[in-house]
Amino acid sequence: MIMGINKQQKRRKRMAIIIVIVIVIALALTFVIPLAQMAYAAETPPPPDYNPATMTHDPAPWVDDPEEPVEEVLPPMLRIMNTNIQLDVGQQLQIQLDMENFPEGTILEWASRNPAVAGVDPYGVVVAYSPGRAEVFVSAMGIMSSVLVTVHELKANKISIIVGDNISQLGPRLYEVTVGDVIKLGSRIEPEGAKVDKIVWKLGNENVASINPNSQTCEFIAEAVGETQVTVTADGIVDAVSFRIVESGVPIDMLWTYIKYGIILVIVIIVAAVVLTSLAQRHKKIKAREAREKAQKAAAAKRRKEEAERLAREEAAERRAREEAMERRAREEAAQRERQREMLEPRPARAEERITQRVNGSAVGASVSAPRDEEKEPDRPLTLDDLE
Repeated sequence: MIMGINKQQKRRKRMAIIIVIVIVIALALTFVIPLAQMAYAAETPPPPDYNPATMTHDPAPWVDDPEEPVEEVLPPMLRIMNTNIQLDVGQQLQIQLDMENFPEGTILEWASRNPAVAGVDPYGVVVAYSPGRAEVFVSAMGIMSSVLVTVHELKANKISIIVGDNISQLGPRLYEVTVGDVIKLGSRIEPEGAKVDKIVWKLGNENVASINPNSQTCEFIAEAVGETQVTVTADGIVDAVSFRIVESGVPIDMLWTYIKYGIILVIVIIVAAVVLTSLAQRHKKIKAREAREKAQKAAAAKRRKEEAERLAREEAAERRAREEAMERRAREEAAQRERQREMLEPRPARAEERITQRVNGSAVGASVSAPRDEEKEPDRPLTLDDLE
């Protein structure tokens, strides 16, 4: 089986090598044959009657047909379609171009002769910066076009009086102030960046108030009870606000506002106090529970320690009692054995008694042996047999 598989693999390798060789030969013939033909044509001289001017022959397939009309190539053209651009300061404008016969992807270059007045970005958007004139250029492939840009001063079309937010407003453009109040007024000109020659402030009823104008701002001083109007004018544009001056004190509407805010503040304080009290009590309970658990653990540990000490003392007392009982029993048994031994052994006569008997004649003619000491049992250590 293995030999059959090896034969198949070798056969496939030979086929692959043959296919690669055939492909290489085909590619070589593809490049070599045209080169050989060109070399042969170059080396072969033309016939004697060859005249290129009179001889007619078919053109090569890669040569254009001379009878077909040649398309005329037109020169490129670049032109700015906007004329005499008029802008105000801050305005922008996209310049329109007319481009013809330019290659695709041609890069345009923009420039301004007076960029402080009007600038232009790489996409042809003109931006007006300050009053004056500026010439804007565009160029591509050596072709240039330009346009004149005139920038005018930005004109104001609206002026407004700005009153502080802390002033009580009774209606549109009507405010209520008290005697002695000093209100600072401001002016806003639209559109933003527009300039005006002069701003003029005027007061309607000078018997109840006075003003201190200062260009774009004005200070309004309420002096007596009544109504008046403040007017501001700039380049023919007018705006005005009215003031109602009342006695010093808190107005009813302002007082009601204060009351509402006070009620809301009290409710917030009460809610916060309740929440904080609840949290404090909860924290206190947690601390108390932890303290109790700690005390209980300490008491349990103390009880365990005392119990262990008591058991140790009892064990020591019992051990001492056992030792003392064993010693006492050993002494008693030793004494008892000593008494038994004394009772069993005969008691020798004393030397004084023998002498008395000899003197009294109770032992006349009797041989009296000299007293001798009884051999005593040598001392020996106490053993378990003695204790039993």
